[in-house]
Amino acid sequence: MSTELEIEISSIPLAPDPAVEPPQEIERIPLADLSYEQFFARYLLPNKAVILSSVADSWECFRRWINHDSKGLNGAYLREAIPNLTVPVADCGKQYYNSHEKTEMKFHEFLDCWDCREESTSKLYLKDWHLREMLPEYEFYETPYCFASDWLNEYLLDHGEDDYMFVYLGREGTWTSFHADVFSSYSWSTNIFGVKKWLLLAPKEEQKLKDSLGNLPFRISEELLDEKEVKYYNILQKAGEAIFVPSGWYHQQYETFSFQ
Repeated sequence: MSTELEIEISSIPLAPDPAVEPPQEIERIPLADLSYEQFFARYLLPNKAVILSSVADSWECFRRWINHDSKGLNGAYLREAIPNLTVPVADCGKQYYNSHEKTEMKFHEFLDCWDCREESTSKLYLKDWHLREMLPEYEFYETPYCFASDWLNEYLLDHGEDDYMFVYLGREGTWTSFHADVFSSYSWSTNIFGVKKWLLLAPKEEQKLKDSLGNLPFRISEELLDEKEVKYYNILQKAGEAIFVPSGWYHQQYETFSFQ
């Protein structure tokens, strides 16, 4: 479903002030309290991060993927709702160049690994999964109106190329490597259960982390960032919250909750 948005930009600056300092904290705002025009003016145009709450209340994945009584993954529902597709899986315990070692497995096999709770599979992270592309008829989420302007994916889909709309599913201790989003694009990410930790760097702060060859680290920590006097935000993203990651903001994410 396409969404058309129209805003009045006559009173909005055409470019952000480059001298503006990064905020002391990332704001948290209920989605319903923010119009698209306000989001555009306050966050998208000035390239400023924000966390929006109460985003996923009506989503199928928020209501059905989790067994909220036992606070665990609803494997029975997922096996019924989603066919046994081939999915990309990263092993967060193994590094391969500047990424995690990756493989493919069947989705139901991944759920079996989740259920067995063995140490050997505890670091498996189902990531970069094109579920929306694979099952376009399965409406497991809705794009919030604030994020309806999606020039990158619109261009890629119009040209028959892979999009950048992904599903991630991992236990406590799975994580993504230190990175900025592709093509210097902005992005948004919604957490549907538990708590996700973000280390989010203010623009240009990643330059302080380069080594003598100009390479950025594969993994960062609060200790490293403090040692290098990097300006960063330690964000604990709660269930139902969406975070807007502006263009060029480097970050690293961790699944920090105990997900049964």
